[in-house]
Amino acid sequence: MTPLIVGLLIGIVVLIVMFLATERGTPIPSSDLIAEETHARPVWALILVAPLMFEFWVMTITSRAEVRFGAALVGLVMLGVAAVAWSGFRYCFTRHGLEISSLGFRLRSIPATQIQEYRVQPWSSLGGYGIRGIGNRCAYVWGNKGVRIKTSDGELFLGHCEPEGIVRDLDMMMSFTHS
Repeated sequence: MTPLIVGLLIGIVVLIVMFLATERGTPIPSSDLIAEETHARPVWALILVAPLMFEFWVMTITSRAEVRFGAALVGLVMLGVAAVAWSGFRYCFTRHGLEISSLGFRLRSIPATQIQEYRVQPWSSLGGYGIRGIGNRCAYVWGNKGVRIKTSDGELFLGHCEPEGIVRDLDMMMSFTHS
């Protein structure tokens, strides 16, 4: 394998480990569900299919193992991103807090007691789409609208086509913490 392919593999493994090692919080009890929202963009998934098809085409026309391996690797990453865009981010609001997941994998849990404030806010496309940031500053976004939430240990942005609904769900969730 060429040094470029080895470097790419190491970079991807490091990114995956960093993502899995970030603070996701403890799971929120799923009892007492208040609301569930999904933020998906199937259009983005379809847009990502074009480069994916290119990667598969490259794999078929070349005989070099390094190129085929690199194209397969990039294709798998594109396929994963397209799957997340298609299925979306799932936000579950319970009496105990908020849980964010995608493709059945819990990405982050925020206890209601940690939420300090939230408001509707636009998202700049320059910030990118998908899962943005790591650690205490994250965004889960496929569009240009959403809700910014400040917590006791950071902030996050929840993308959604109807951010007012997210605020309504947060209001209901927070009403249980203050009662």
